[in-house]
Amino acid sequence: MNRIGKVKTRFGVALERRADKMAVGALLPALLALGLVGAATPVGAQTSPSGVALIQPGDAQFRALLDANFPGFADSPSFAQMQPLLALLVNSDSLSKTAYSVRWSIGHSDGWVDHMDKLSLPRPFAAHAPTIRPGQVRLLSPFFSLSPADYRRMGNVESLFPASIFAQSGAVSKVSAALDGVVSEDGTFFGQDDTSLRTRYACFARAEHDEGVLLANSLQTSPSAGEILAALDRQIADGLAAGGKLDAASLHTYYVGQVAQTVRNFVQQNGTTGLNGRAAALTYANRYAQADCAPAQAQLSSVK
Repeated sequence: MNRIGKVKTRFGVALERRADKMAVGALLPALLALGLVGAATPVGAQTSPSGVALIQPGDAQFRALLDANFPGFADSPSFAQMQPLLALLVNSDSLSKTAYSVRWSIGHSDGWVDHMDKLSLPRPFAAHAPTIRPGQVRLLSPFFSLSPADYRRMGNVESLFPASIFAQSGAVSKVSAALDGVVSEDGTFFGQDDTSLRTRYACFARAEHDEGVLLANSLQTSPSAGEILAALDRQIADGLAAGGKLDAASLHTYYVGQVAQTVRNFVQQNGTTGLNGRAAALTYANRYAQADCAPAQAQLSSVK
């Protein structure tokens, strides 16, 4: 998984971002009929204007949705400890959602409070691949994000959580979660955006586009695989140095480094064969302007 800056918490873990595809059962029509999803209320409430609902354990429909889409999850011996740290994300809109962010606040019995942000962004080479398609649901926690398909492939669900939540000293007393931002497949953004999701998403797409252009231009000079790897290593190092900063220029540099790492893995396995296709895919998938991320052109380092 690609890290977006470590956030140390009481649980001793660093938050990570993921972009996994999702699957869901057939409860959406019933939810729509009951008015449980799709209401246009402000972000931070149960449903945002984006048509995405964040359903939490205190909501009447939570258990039915959980059992329908993640059968057996509630049968875990530790479900009582895990349940407060869960939420279900349901997309009742006609558009797929390509990114989202959720803000968690976790209170412990000893008075300690963790504030944790969970962002889901696409992976390199898939900037506009849908994260949540219409009618799909996802099981969220500050520690993971699961589709029903992910769940079916795994074994012990307790391994998803830090061991400390099962200890008395780490007992959770109060949990709240709020949907902070959502990006639709048409580029429309909804939300308060305290997590800077809008800029992060734009800079990720811009980084993919720019890296595709740089690769295509550099390949015209027929560089060796070694030369390409050396240049990619410089981009990766620059990206690591920019991690944790939220200005557009730093985010762009960080994501260029993330994309460069993916390209590097490809070159290590295939050499330069097929690299032109990779470059074209990066450029085409992000061919639209990303107005919310405008780093100076001079900041882009050449692949050769």
